Amino acid sequence: MRHFVTTLLAVCVAVCAMAQANRVYIEDFEICPDSVVTVPVMLANVDETRGVQFRISLPLGLSIDESELTDHSADCNMQELFRFAPIGGFYNVILYPLDRSCLPSGTHAIMNFSFKADAAFKGGTITLFKACGATTENQPIAIDGDSTTVTVPEAVLVGVPVDQKTSDDRFFN
Repeated sequence: MRHFVTTLLAVCVAVCAMAQANRVYIEDFEICPDSVVTVPVMLANVDETRGVQFRISLPLGLSIDESELTDHSADCNMQELFRFAPIGGFYNVILYPLDRSCLPSGTHAIMNFSFKADAAFKGGTITLFKACGATTENQPIAIDGDSTTVTVPEAVLVGVPVDQKTSDDRFFN
């Protein structure tokens, strides 16, 4: 009986370990139209990860103004390759080391994006597509993507009162 319980416990631990998924995500955030906000990109990885690449799609009216590595990624000797694909309307992001460094397991901010909203931006969804990474032995790692809800503050959506709007002088006959 003791052997059966030990075996059952080992199987449960193995199944739970396999159920843990690597994930790259951005927390939901709020931005005013015609402004810029900086938001961290998070990596929650089970194993040490040599590099990460992911694709990000933005709603209309939102763009990435700037990207930069966090101190955590810089301490792990990561480099960044960031490119916009005009045909698909998405950004490709690759983090990779110049040596044999790895991102340790755990949840860490790996880079920061400065998002810029145009004057007509009303909110939307950012999609981080399923990504991939590599182990210390250069074996592929699947990394789940996630979607982020970007909202505009409620007061901004109400608009400017009519008596405060600028208008041209109009004359009628």
